Amino acid sequence: MELWFFLAFVPAIFWAMINIFDKVFIDRYLKDVFSFTFFTNILSPILLIVLIIVFGFEIVGIYYVLLAFLAAFGYIFTNIFYARALGLEEASKVIPLFSLTVIFTVIYDFFIFSEAISLFWLLSICLIVFWVFALVSDKLSLKIFKPRRVLFLMFFASFSYSITLLTAKLFLESYSFYVFITYQVFFQIIICLSYLFFKPIRKKLARTMEGIGKKRVYLLMWVNQVLDSTALFVMQFTLSIWVSSYVFAVSMTQYIFVLLFTTFFTLLFPKILKEELDKKIFAKKSVSIIMIIVWVIMVELLG
Repeated sequence: MELWFFLAFVPAIFWAMINIFDKVFIDRYLKDVFSFTFFTNILSPILLIVLIIVFGFEIVGIYYVLLAFLAAFGYIFTNIFYARALGLEEASKVIPLFSLTVIFTVIYDFFIFSEAISLFWLLSICLIVFWVFALVSDKLSLKIFKPRRVLFLMFFASFSYSITLLTAKLFLESYSFYVFITYQVFFQIIICLSYLFFKPIRKKLARTMEGIGKKRVYLLMWVNQVLDSTALFVMQFTLSIWVSSYVFAVSMTQYIFVLLFTTFFTLLFPKILKEELDKKIFAKKSVSIIMIIVWVIMVELLG
């Protein structure tokens, strides 16, 4: 097996672990979205310092500064909608809904980068949407298309994330990934610090700090962000040594790892994390997730 193949699994596994941590944090400690986005960025200043020391700091034009700000803005709003959805539904149902991002990337490719939209793309997107509805429904029937709050939340989370991906793509046409991520992290810090200017949010953050109390919870938050940063850099390195579409295809296994991890905790450590594990429900989840992965990969590889 090639090195890239094994490396591509690292971000998938790490991000799946982060999703599990996020679910535990939201259910127990970070019950409002502002606390979630603030405390899950708690190590960002250290990351920024490391980035500047290792890669230096490059001055960019105002256009690229604006792109980086939009990327950070999209990232924060992604986490706001994601946190809200994760507070309502099981992690194994919420995380695969990020596949809706592909809808917006196809639209951007058409209107901004003048790429043609094929019938295959349209068919693939329709199938992705079908399996997304199937995943969050109780059973496969005509009622699967019933509007659900978690779907609306993840639709906006996916849209926000697509903004970050789009601005990154435009930024990287002229600068390296490390310049981009330095500016994005800087603006994430600024946005999170801006919370402190609003008294209601300050009170929420103070109540959250009182509620957390235990040092090991902060340690888990630090571990969470270290895993995220490590996954990001491993992904970037893997993309530099192999074809991006293949790397992306392997990284999609994140959805499967989330299902495996939630099943593991449900069976062995239900006090930490528990999801419904009925055989029929598990089978429907598995099929839906696999079909979502298949059709997202089809869009990326063959669209």
